[in-house]
Amino acid sequence: DRVSLIGYAGREKVRELFQIVDIVVLPSIIDNDDHESFGIVAIEAAACGKPVIVGSLGGQPETVIHGETGCVINGDDVHAIEDAVQTLIEDKDLTKRFREAGRRHAVAEFSWEKIATRAEQMLESLVPTY
Repeated sequence: DRVSLIGYAGREKVRELFQIVDIVVLPSIIDNDDHESFGIVAIEAAACGKPVIVGSLGGQPETVIHGETGCVINGDDVHAIEDAVQTLIEDKDLTKRFREAGRRHAVAEFSWEKIATRAEQMLESLVPTY
């Protein structure tokens, strides 16, 4: 009665779902056939002010600063997931800090303007100057 595993949700449902959840847990597991590329869901959740717990593999850890904006855990370790969730349930101050810092981090580091600037800088570094 306290956890919902909703499976796939279309783009139109994402914002609605983020408004009703307390914690977003994304313990991605990577194997040779299925790779987690980048943690866009974690960024969207943080931008909505939700504390985020992500797995330590793939692109997920690039979206969270462990201990500052959320938790990065071993997605294979059920006890690590349980401990992180339990900590956020019990420690309201930590949850509030993750909500606030995660939102600031998502907006500051992953806005379209910031991404465009990074892409431009990368491309400029690849083009030789004469």
